[in-house]
Amino acid sequence: MNQLWSKKKIGLSLLMVCGFSCCAIANAQEQKVKEAESQKPVTKAELKAILDGYPNSSGSFEGDELKIRSNVNGFKTLDDPQVIKCAPISSKLMVSDDVGGNLYVYFKEIPKAGAELNVAEKEGLAECKNSVNLHTLYQIEKANLTHYGTKRTGFAFGALVVPFKFHLGVNEFSSSPTVAPYLGYSWGLLQNRGLKFTTFLSAGMAFVPIVAKDSNTSRTTPAFSSAVGVILTSDKNQNFNAGFLLGHDFLGKSERNFDPKVGKSWVSFYVGYNIN
Repeated sequence: MNQLWSKKKIGLSLLMVCGFSCCAIANAQEQKVKEAESQKPVTKAELKAILDGYPNSSGSFEGDELKIRSNVNGFKTLDDPQVIKCAPISSKLMVSDDVGGNLYVYFKEIPKAGAELNVAEKEGLAECKNSVNLHTLYQIEKANLTHYGTKRTGFAFGALVVPFKFHLGVNEFSSSPTVAPYLGYSWGLLQNRGLKFTTFLSAGMAFVPIVAKDSNTSRTTPAFSSAVGVILTSDKNQNFNAGFLLGHDFLGKSERNFDPKVGKSWVSFYVGYNIN
């Protein structure tokens, strides 16, 4: 009887050991899956979602300065919207508000008769009979004004994608894209050729990919990132952009041990990159 009971206890012990072993194996496999998922590089869809999470100035004219390259009709006073005013060529205006498809603007400079004007400005001023003035707020349809040639300058902000990095000191590339917020200023250089230059400063929380050399595993981790540079965009195709950047990512010791090159300053130059 004692022998039979001993055998039963041994059997129960073996079952318990097997059960615990199975649970341990299942937990280990689940942990491996979680680790593998955390090490997956960020996808384009995830990158787009990150970009959309940042506020941006895209499409807004508010606070911008515009210099018009031809006579523009369609300016209305708020007191009498039936009266249509004309802005002569080379006039400069500031956009005080951009809402509901309309721009609310006031003029900083208007060519005047008797001043030193070129031929186009003299002819434009002669044809612009009912001209705008410097002390009135005007309204104009945004779609109407954008059809005319303008030189537009002003601050810009949003998120930028750094597609490639060359890490200085170790002379290594990292090809996974980094997303970071930026604040910049768009200049009028070459805008008459459909190009726009924006110089910028980027500083804030970014999403930085890190790759381990020994295991070739990678993951994306938040970090403080800073950079300066210039971005070039084109009116001919909104999907085109180019850029040159110089920056540095600040990560913790464990991340630097995981991927030593992420502690180095980097440069990036790219043409035509687009995540869409």
